[in-house]
Amino acid sequence: MFQHRDIQDFERFADQEGREICSRGFSGALSLPHAPLIGLPKEIVQPMNDRATDFFLSAHTFRDSGFIRGYYEYLPGFRSDPKTDITLSTTLNAVALTAYAYAFQYPDLLHEARRLFVSALHLVNNALSSSQEAIKDSTIISIMLFGTFSILTCKSQQSLSDCALHSGGTTTIIKLRGYRQWKTRSQLQLLQQLCSGILQKCIYKTIRVPREVIELRRHAETYLDTNDPAWKLSNVIIKLAALRADIKELLLCDHFSIVDAAMKLDAEFTSLEQEMSVQWHFETVFTKEQSELVFGTYYHVYPDLWEASIWNSLRTCRLLLHEEIANQLKDVLLLFPQPPISNAAANYQLSVTTIQQLSLDICASVPQYSSQLLLHLRSLLTAKEYVMPEPLHFPNTPATEKIPSTAGVYFLFWPLLRAGQVTESEVQRNWVIRQSRLIGRMTGIQQAFTLANVLERGEELTP
Repeated sequence: MFQHRDIQDFERFADQEGREICSRGFSGALSLPHAPLIGLPKEIVQPMNDRATDFFLSAHTFRDSGFIRGYYEYLPGFRSDPKTDITLSTTLNAVALTAYAYAFQYPDLLHEARRLFVSALHLVNNALSSSQEAIKDSTIISIMLFGTFSILTCKSQQSLSDCALHSGGTTTIIKLRGYRQWKTRSQLQLLQQLCSGILQKCIYKTIRVPREVIELRRHAETYLDTNDPAWKLSNVIIKLAALRADIKELLLCDHFSIVDAAMKLDAEFTSLEQEMSVQWHFETVFTKEQSELVFGTYYHVYPDLWEASIWNSLRTCRLLLHEEIANQLKDVLLLFPQPPISNAAANYQLSVTTIQQLSLDICASVPQYSSQLLLHLRSLLTAKEYVMPEPLHFPNTPATEKIPSTAGVYFLFWPLLRAGQVTESEVQRNWVIRQSRLIGRMTGIQQAFTLANVLERGEELTP
């Protein structure tokens, strides 16, 4: 374990040929070397697959408990089902080996993971060519796992953009599948994950949420808790996607209409904040001593990382709105000596202040992720050469069996990227960069390093 002291040493060894393995879609040709599993006898490959899958399911997926969250809670059931087809089993093995290889720095396993991933791509492409196979749970789950593979292996600005687009084609599958095959608990969990991915893609690409997805969610209301804050948030995110599309398509084009619509939608997001039940409230802790895990003088303590992810998703949406409001009002103040919008200067300043506060609150959620990752990592590490920061203590939070810290991190990356992009403070941005790389070292998830590089270079992502 940890054979290479530096993650870049590991990558130079494992990835000398074709460093870009983030898929550009499911049907595009992907030229990857079919490298042998150097140094590992054939008879131990299958046990290693099992070990890697055990690791992936324990560290990178949510547990099936309580209400439906929608992040791979269903996978253990499919893994243990003897009827699970080769498409899903191959895809799961590829993703699990990739996660294991990066977490424990085994380059030989990464070669085998690549080989399996190429096989999985062919199998999924074949499944998508048949309307009967395309609508199967196993095919949809495999597509979801491709997105996770992209996050695990993300190496560049372009691949970071591509990671947001791996729900492509799923709207067609929803149309083919209809609504009757979304009733069991595992299917509803898959539905939640599928719809969340599509919503994220729509926000990123500034397009509307497809009608089929909205109708599917209406169907699911019969089976799900619609008072769940995550469900309510998704409803408002659909409105946000529509507003952004209206602006892009010039259906809303004057400053007043855009600002008015954005402020009304922001009021809906703030209402969600105020309506959060006490079980979803977080505590603000002010630090007595400096810690490199904390930016500024305070951090948040959430009931668990799922609640933290929903709060950060809400903050990220509000960031998009207030960026739009600030940009519109800035233009108004520059163009008109007597602004036609009342309180333009005051509202502009309010949006600027809100943007900074939202970015600070996202940063305040990071210590809980980092500390839980550090505590888990310390239970595994024996080599004294790995110097890590001292974790913070979170005495009032429950154990993380339901939401493993690594699984929770997948929901932190985009809010953290936005926090680093919108802040005017170089000190804060540099802290985000350091925290991203720390998370990358602790989890092996390559998107964390790419996120840091994008912020460090001041690059913009192109949908």
